[in-house]
This record gives sequence, C-alpha cells and structure tokens, in this order.
Amino acid sequence: MKHSYLFALFALLLIPCMAFADSVTQEQALAKAVQFFMSGKGTRTTPRLEMVFDGETTTTRATTQPAFYVFNRTDASGFVIIAGDDVAAPLIGYSHQNNFDANDIPDNLRWWLDEIRATINDARDKGLAPYYDQNIVNSSTEIVLQTATWGQRTPYNNDCPLLNGTRCITGCVQTAAAIICKYFKWPTDISGTVPAYTTSTEGIKVPERTLSGYNFDLMPNSYKSGYTTAQAAEVARLMADLGSMTQANYGTSATGASTSKIPTSLATYMRYNKGSRYLTKISFSDSEWITMLKAEIDANHPCIYKGNHITSGGGHAWVMDGYNSNGLIHFNWGWNGSSNGFFNISPTASDKHNYANNQACAFDMIPDRDGTSNYTDLVMTSSTSNGAVKGLSTTATSFKQGDTFKASFCAFNYGNTLYTGKIRLEHFSKNGEMKGAVSKEYSWSDVKINSGYSYNNTVACTITEPIRSGDYIAGVFWERNKQRWEIIRNRTDVPSRIILMENLQISYEALRTTTSMEFDRATRALKFTCDYPDVTFTLLNSTGSKIASQTYQETPITFDCSKLATGKYTVQVSHQEISTPITFTIVF
Repeated sequence: MKHSYLFALFALLLIPCMAFADSVTQEQALAKAVQFFMSGKGTRTTPRLEMVFDGETTTTRATTQPAFYVFNRTDASGFVIIAGDDVAAPLIGYSHQNNFDANDIPDNLRWWLDEIRATINDARDKGLAPYYDQNIVNSSTEIVLQTATWGQRTPYNNDCPLLNGTRCITGCVQTAAAIICKYFKWPTDISGTVPAYTTSTEGIKVPERTLSGYNFDLMPNSYKSGYTTAQAAEVARLMADLGSMTQANYGTSATGASTSKIPTSLATYMRYNKGSRYLTKISFSDSEWITMLKAEIDANHPCIYKGNHITSGGGHAWVMDGYNSNGLIHFNWGWNGSSNGFFNISPTASDKHNYANNQACAFDMIPDRDGTSNYTDLVMTSSTSNGAVKGLSTTATSFKQGDTFKASFCAFNYGNTLYTGKIRLEHFSKNGEMKGAVSKEYSWSDVKINSGYSYNNTVACTITEPIRSGDYIAGVFWERNKQRWEIIRNRTDVPSRIILMENLQISYEALRTTTSMEFDRATRALKFTCDYPDVTFTLLNSTGSKIASQTYQETPITFDCSKLATGKYTVQVSHQEISTPITFTIVF
C-alpha cells in the first residue's frame, strides 16, 4: 500500500503587544535606591539617601530628563546609580564601601557616565521598549580581588617629566597597569632599557630608562597618608617605566597612551604572558563577555579594561577586579579608591551610542614565570586598508555539493605576538562539527600577521561534503598551544559565517503531510521519503522499544520487515522538537 500526502506549510501570525518606556523621576529613583539597599542582607532600617549627581547641567536640565541619578548614603558608606528611564536596566552601579564624590569624579568614571547618558538618551530617541527586567535587588554574592587603590598624581607621578615646570600625571593606562603589576608582585628581577622618545602632543623629550626589579612589598596598597620616601620612589619608578614602555603622551591634566600596547609592553619588558589577548566586547555576546570576565576573576586575574568613545575614538582605562551574582562588574577606577564599585556594562539595547560595544579588555595578562607562553587570537573584522573586505562573505547565493565559488575574508590579530600559523575555510555542521576544508590551507609561509594587523584574502572554495540543514562555512586557524583548529570569531558588526542551508524549522503539519510511505509486499521493505533533510525515522515495536533508526537526507529510508512478527508497529517521524507517529500492522 502507498500513502501520499500533499505538501503543506503553516505560519503563525504574531501580533505584538506594544509597551513603551517612560522617564523615571527623582522621587521614583529614590524609591528604587531605597529598595536596593533594603534588599541587602541584614538591612532592617530605611537608609538615608541624598541625590548628589545626575549628569545634567543647568542648561540641559531645562529640556532633558536626567538619564541617571546618583544617591549617596548619609548614614553609612555606599552609593547607588539608578537609571533615569525604564528603557535601561534600573541599576547602573553601586558600592557598599565608597561614597560618590561629585566634586572629584574620576576622569574615567565621569566619561563612563557621559556614555551611559548618551546611550540612554539614544534609546529614548529610538522609542525602545522598557528594559526586560526592571527588578532591582542587592546581589547575594560579591567577589572582589584586593587591588591597590592608587592614583595618577603625587607620589605616583614623582618620576614623570615636567611640562613648563609642572609635573605631568601618570595617565590612566599606566596607573591601571601598575595596579596589575602590584597585584601579581611581578616582575621582581628584570633588566634592559626602554628607549628614549619624544611625545607627539607636547614634544616632551623622555629619556631612556634603565630597568631593574621592583620591590612590591615596599609599595603599600594605598598612599593616602603615612608613606615613606622609599615607598614613594618605588611606585613612581614603576609608573614612569610603564609610561616609557607605552610611549605615553604626557600632560599636566591628562596623559594619553594606547591600552592595546600594554599587553605587548609587559610581555616585552616585564616577562608577562606573550599570549595575553586584547579583545573587544563587540566580538562577543553580552553573556559570553561577562562569562569571560568572571573566568578571569575566578582565576585571580585582575584585568585592564578600556572604553572607547564611538565617535572620537578616545577613551580611558581602569582595572576590572570583581563581579557579583547579578552580572555587574567591579571596577577600580585608579583614582585613589574613589567611587570604586559594581557597574552594569550593558544597560540598554541601544547601539548608536552603545558604550557597551566599545569596550575592550586585556585577558590572560599574567606573569610568564617559566618563559613558555605563546598564543595568538584571530578575529574576523573589516579590512584595515579600505574596508572593502568585511568579515567572511561571498557573492554566491545558493550552494550544493560540488559547487565552486569564491569567498573573501579578513582576519585581525588581537593576540600579543606575530601569528605564523595556518588558515583555511571549513565546512561545519549546525552542531559545530568540522566536515571538511572548502579552501586551500594557507600555511605559515603564506600567513604572517603581526599583532594589531589584519590579513585579507579572496580564495577559491569547493564544497566536497553533502549539505545538511544548518550547515555553514567559517574560517579556522591552527592554534599552536592547543594543537587544534579554532574558529576565527567575529566582531558582531561583520559576518563570520556563510550559511549553506538555513536551519529548517518544520511545523508539525508540514512534517506530517510531506512524509510518504510505501510497502513492497514482495521484498517486505518499508520505504519512506520526505521533503526535508535531517528527518529521523525510528521503527518501534508495540511496546515502544526501538528496532531501528535512520535519518533521511536524499535517498529513501528503508526498513527490512521480513523478519518482523505479526503485530502493530510505529514509525516515529521527528525533526528537532517536532514528532509525529505513523502506525501500521503487519499480517502474514
């Protein structure tokens, strides 16, 4: 007998229920701030709070609702930052140990808050829906590494050059790097010299510096008072050495340096991990990024963290040294401990002024105590020459086994050393299994990518393996430390995959009506065909025990029923979460 069913598909019509975000008044924000502190363990009395900063000026406040409110506790230590619109997560940041000094806001925190303001206002302008979670609770778990509460002025800048008779400040990059060195108490014995240079901004001639080991036990975690001349000299020498290593552009009110140079500088001069990876948040999802940050803290690795302004490209650096169970990250701003606390790194879904996507972090920046470190991380990005190559792409629009086409890609070396490995394009299954190379393998003689540079190419591709639902092409590179192929990740603004076949979402009705069954009485063979690949046919007996199972691709599924006893049987037809039974009876 033969049963044939007509092809049918159905679609669900989704009718959205619209919700609109709204501004949060100061009174509403105060109520949320009280709720936050009251939700903490052991809190029994209502906290006394004072609003001390909202980021607005007299001019802007007349036309713009504040994007956030900062409340200090007046009855204890602590502050909390509440969003000024429910387009954002209600909790922007907090501390239980420090107060917020509105008269001495750390430069990097002030800039961070400016970006938070721009991000929230952009989300308002776009009319985004309220942030999905408006709950505001105190975290039950906080993990914070003990890092030094150092700053940028006296005594830290005692060895920095003079400009018109005034001592220049160390700079946020150098202070953050010094705090990392202090945490690890490394290096204790180094030698060599850092060459002289002239700053590109003020034309200051910075002399060559001779390196020697540091006595970190001589450097206290805080220099607020009571330190000795020797203690001051030791930390000042460390700060000045780091300034020369990064060729800092010194100034009396601001000192600039590239945060991305720190991993290379520490590896070159201070015997830190050559495999430290300076990665940008835009290459990862929020959950992936936070998981990576937590892993660093769990490994007792404080990190240098940076934020870039989306238009000017300028930015600041500080130390990431903790997290809480609600996903907020602890920052040490490098401002003598001022305003250190937990902060939300992705407060809205806005992308125009999304400070969250203009963040970067130096991962695995740890001492290379045995001198064996070696690692490089490649990321799909846009061509640095003219931007013509964006991630991984092709002009081909359809694919089948045996097809030949061309694909272009651009890989950027975010690692700390020259990459001289192998690169190729690979065919993957929807589950991430490597199915076979689709391009030539470019070896170390072809691919040499310096740290901070990119490699782009247009290559011939041939699909040699059958294409299944969800299959894709991605770039891979040979990771020498792990001795295996690793996928070249992507920045979220460029593609990193070529989809060969969409991951089919088959409805129950479509699965049922496009499955055909035929029974051959002569051979007692039961055959099935289907309009979709990756459909599994499982033959069960009357008690539900599996007899056999096959997955349909291009040829009919055949079950040999010649040895089956008389009785009822079921073939379970399934695809992902959808399943439908076909029941039949064998009579001899």
